[in-house]
Amino acid sequence: EAISEALSELCLLLPSAEFPGDAPALLAGDAEVELAEMEDSCESRSQLHLCSDGRVSVGQTDGPPPVSTCGVWQCGSDEFQMVIQRTFATQRFGNYRITRVYRGAVNPDSSGINLVQGQMGFHPDAMEDELPAGRTGGLFEEDGLGGASAIGFFSIDGNTLAELESDTRVSSS
Repeated sequence: EAISEALSELCLLLPSAEFPGDAPALLAGDAEVELAEMEDSCESRSQLHLCSDGRVSVGQTDGPPPVSTCGVWQCGSDEFQMVIQRTFATQRFGNYRITRVYRGAVNPDSSGINLVQGQMGFHPDAMEDELPAGRTGGLFEEDGLGGASAIGFFSIDGNTLAELESDTRVSSS
């Protein structure tokens, strides 16, 4: 219920109903994670704070720095969904907004690396702002993104230090 209240006050809603089950411990509470986005030939990494009330706060990034962001997320025991809207400013074109929807599978065996992996796409409510003129609808009729167009892939890493320590113990054995 807290997620529904938070969602009603934010920029966009999640494209799917809440997934059943509890989020993994690494995503419970207020979690700090790393989001890797792979779109076309570009890859970027961003620090995210997944707040327990369903909001997403975007931290440092190696991609273009946005002037503002808003987002929401939700995770069940098997599936994860998130929407992030970023606003950028350019001198030549002014402000523009990019909205992405992320939907993926939770890896229950992960101690951090690739905790969630899935597809990202245009948000169905924001596609008209991002698709080329004359093009409507998604790239895929039903791709599991709630009507969004799949444009790339993402992964979420949590507790990366624990995963790296585990890899070190394995390689030194």
